[in-house]
Amino acid sequence: MMKIEIYGIRLPEIKKGDNIGKIICENFKLKDGDIVVVTSKIVSKAEGRYIKLDEIKVSKDAEKIAEKVGKDAKIVEIILRLSKIVGTIPLYRLVVEGIIDLKDISKSPQEALKLIEKDKCLLITLIDNQIYTDAGIDFSNCPLGYVCLPPEDPMRSAKKIREEVKECSSKNVAVLISDTEVFFGGSLEVCRGYAGICPTKREFAAPDIYGRLKYGGAEALVHEICNAASLVMGQTTEKVPVAVVRGVIYEDCKVKDIDYKKALKIIAKENAKLIGTKSILKFIIDLMRGSSSV
Repeated sequence: MMKIEIYGIRLPEIKKGDNIGKIICENFKLKDGDIVVVTSKIVSKAEGRYIKLDEIKVSKDAEKIAEKVGKDAKIVEIILRLSKIVGTIPLYRLVVEGIIDLKDISKSPQEALKLIEKDKCLLITLIDNQIYTDAGIDFSNCPLGYVCLPPEDPMRSAKKIREEVKECSSKNVAVLISDTEVFFGGSLEVCRGYAGICPTKREFAAPDIYGRLKYGGAEALVHEICNAASLVMGQTTEKVPVAVVRGVIYEDCKVKDIDYKKALKIIAKENAKLIGTKSILKFIIDLMRGSSSV
């Protein structure tokens, strides 16, 4: 029988310069092989990743984009400084058109409507080949008048926390940096950085119970663990920014970074060969007109 345990760890308010690994060890007795999941928010706090909104000077580009999409120009300016904008999720319009019912995602739909009337969309952005909405910036659980930025290098942050844990407890653990991202129907956790663990289960082409080679098995392990940890961490007033996952069997290995731009070019070319460029364009046009036929 396999058993997995998840412990939510309450911590004191994290401040700039804090040693997160040491604070975790002071509040929980770790064991070798534990997986420590840390919210990106407290990593940002420890690294002093704040911007005061009053100090932001808005560019003309930010003003134009803000006017088009219905966002605060200062927020758009920060997004432009951190990332490349590649698209948008028009949340307000999706609600107005009846595609999203606020009662399905909020216990206070009227308050939710007021919120999205002020900030009508989410911008889809790229930072170092990772997709973020609104460049990962966040207002929640940070001082009034400030916005919290994502960790500058989540992989480096995960490695640092792992080393801090090793130094203060002598335990070998894996560390994951977890970030909440938008998904249709709700939100999911995304692992932004990791240390001491292979990010995927390397079981592609492993035999199944009948001896056939499985076309799969390369599970996104670090993302699955972050989502499991979120069950005890919460999103609002829980004050549980760290979870320890115990009992997961994993290995420590390095994997090659995927060149997503090159991958998307190959995928686009193969789809054009299969379906045809004209058919793809027709599908997009029909979709925008309200028809899904090809």
